[in-house]
Amino acid sequence: MQDVQRWSCGLLFLCSVLAAQVPPAQKVAIPIEVQLDRSASGTRAILRWQHDSEYTDSYTVIFRNRATDPQFFVAGTVPPGSGGMFSFELPLVDGTLTEVGVVNRFVRTINNQQVQFAAAGYSCIATDPPAMPFRGRVLLVLDSSIVEPLAAELAQLEDDLDREGWRISRTIVPRAETFNATAVGRTKDSIVAWYRRGSLDEPATVFLIGRVAVPYSGLYYQGQYITPPDGHNPDHRGAWPCDGYYGTISESGWSDAIADTAGVVRQENRNLPGDGKFDNVFFPSPLQLRIGRVDFYNLPRLTPQGSTDRQTEIALLRDYFARDHAYRRGTALYNWSALIDDNFKTYPELFARSGWISFPPIVGRGNVREEKWFPTLDTSSRLFAYGCGAGSYTSAAGIGNINDFATRSVRAAFTMLFGSYFGDWDSQNNLMRVALARGALTCSWSGRPVWFLHPVAAGETTRDL
Repeated sequence: MQDVQRWSCGLLFLCSVLAAQVPPAQKVAIPIEVQLDRSASGTRAILRWQHDSEYTDSYTVIFRNRATDPQFFVAGTVPPGSGGMFSFELPLVDGTLTEVGVVNRFVRTINNQQVQFAAAGYSCIATDPPAMPFRGRVLLVLDSSIVEPLAAELAQLEDDLDREGWRISRTIVPRAETFNATAVGRTKDSIVAWYRRGSLDEPATVFLIGRVAVPYSGLYYQGQYITPPDGHNPDHRGAWPCDGYYGTISESGWSDAIADTAGVVRQENRNLPGDGKFDNVFFPSPLQLRIGRVDFYNLPRLTPQGSTDRQTEIALLRDYFARDHAYRRGTALYNWSALIDDNFKTYPELFARSGWISFPPIVGRGNVREEKWFPTLDTSSRLFAYGCGAGSYTSAAGIGNINDFATRSVRAAFTMLFGSYFGDWDSQNNLMRVALARGALTCSWSGRPVWFLHPVAAGETTRDL
């Protein structure tokens, strides 16, 4: 017992030392304010930010047109001692979004090693957007079993999307409760056929609704990617859910030829040659379609006494679309603020930077606060929320477990969660899907990789990121 106590005390001491050395995640966020000065000779962008004395390098100011520029251009640099302001001629194109940013870096000594941290702040500028923008085409891919019971909700969704400037189509596909390579192929064929029938120059989005077949991909081995994204090797190796497969039109580059089964625990992650689960760790080409999914299959913890899992699945979808409708019509009111609950503060990767960089351009720097996920979101609302902590499929330390989520509300519209295992979202009582079922409208696994949401401030959708 004494050995255990000494080990525990040593672990606590190590964590406290690391916590003192690792900078807080907000340290790598540079909230910026943007002012436009328009005249007959052109438009100047004036960027302001608060200088941090630990940043010893010059600040680099960058910009790009989100519609045409895959990479940023450098507008100039600002020496660290000259304050946080830069003004430059900004080439604006009416009706498009211009993204601006400020980047820098600093060094901390951690465990007697010099560790470099990148810092950044971004914002988006919308110039003369149309009063009723055309957002593009959207395909609703519907699980065949939900079409009849949710007929009214689907019709309402289509009406809402039409009002927002979308051109809507729908296709009905077979329900697939377990992995089904044939169903994945047929669903992909339906999506590709729809895409090719329309203008290839128009933005295209696919919304998967219900238990649509789940593609799988991923082969984690020496030479491609040594460990799974959550670091749990070998038990979480193999294939993970990959809806991004539906976002690539060409089949070129997708392979299914290598086995990865050693040490894999879940049958869903086992990947064998020719089984329909792909080998790719990275997308073989850029995604051409934006993909979203709402799927409440296999969440038995949310089934109330006297109901069946199937009845609950339909009820959860119905509730989700009622909340979605309320938000789209402006009747769902959220506090104009953002919550960050960071339980990985000793990790130099600074996972919570996703929230600290994303949220200030949207809700304002003073409206982003460190708060606990629960009970905060059960009793009051936030427009955005980010939470991270050591995870399982059904929990995130410091955030909550399946019982917390099942008995409390998540009163945040747009959420990001990060922790081990539950990024593999096609699992029973999965934490991310339960968050959607309990109140969130979106949920992404942000940490490896990191998602940035700042374009939402200028009218982009979460699928545009």
